Amino acid sequence: MYEEIVLDDMKADTEAAAAPARRYALSLKGDGMAVEREIDEATALEVVALLMSGGGTIPVSESRGIKHQIPRARSRGKQGLREYMDSVEAKRNPDKILAIANYATGETEKNTVTRADVRARFKDAAEPVPGNYGRDFRWVVKNGWLAADDSDKNEFYVTDTGHEALNQKFSPEIKKRTGVSKGRRGVKRRPKKATTS
Repeated sequence: MYEEIVLDDMKADTEAAAAPARRYALSLKGDGMAVEREIDEATALEVVALLMSGGGTIPVSESRGIKHQIPRARSRGKQGLREYMDSVEAKRNPDKILAIANYATGETEKNTVTRADVRARFKDAAEPVPGNYGRDFRWVVKNGWLAADDSDKNEFYVTDTGHEALNQKFSPEIKKRTGVSKGRRGVKRRPKKATTS
């Protein structure tokens, strides 16, 4: 969405007083909202400081008076892969694969990843690669969380169902719906014979 914030100096052209108060026009436009208001210099400096701080608060004025702090720009923190995986509560191996794939596609312009891309990023999240990575990756595709790109079957994108699982933080309903049954392994057991004493 397009958002616009405009501050214009509205100081009067005529200097009637020795130290006239500077006035600013604040214009904030965004998703279904438009605010236009005239504000004083202290408030304008606070707005600028808030914008420069990346959304945090910085004390700018003392009792809305004359003394002001110069706003300092700080770089916005970027969420790391480990933080992202914790925030979406990815606990099972397929959950982790989906979370890593979604994080990786957010960093690239092509919005797709390969199996190898995802596998390599486990190290970035301080996670061991699953013991049966191929099976777990196929599970993610079978769940409909990732799908092969039409133009290259080795590239995968996160589906709407995958985004839903991430947004719901792999809720109990999603875990139940996407669980893999244990099944029987090995040979069928024969019933025990009845013994007589």
